[in-house]
Amino acid sequence: MIDAREPAASHGITIAGTAEILTGESSRERNAKIHSKYLSEAALADARIGPVFAAWDDITIQITPLSVIAWDMRQADLHIFGGAFASNPTYLLPLER
Repeated sequence: MIDAREPAASHGITIAGTAEILTGESSRERNAKIHSKYLSEAALADARIGPVFAAWDDITIQITPLSVIAWDMRQADLHIFGGAFASNPTYLLPLER
């Protein structure tokens, strides 16, 4: 779950399945593909950036999903709980507990 400033706006994804821990070269290769998806070639070539990202990740968890459930508390309140949370703001505790 990702905490939000507004607890009623919480949303996330639940993934159930099998997991495989990748280490060594297979982990480095997979992580490099992931990094190249988000960082430009210039960023990865920058000695201040690329090596740091490469050093941060020494394993990869490869998940093979069997089920994926996306949820949004606002939609659940509307369609499942009949607006009970919107009508009763004290039902959800503050994040600062």
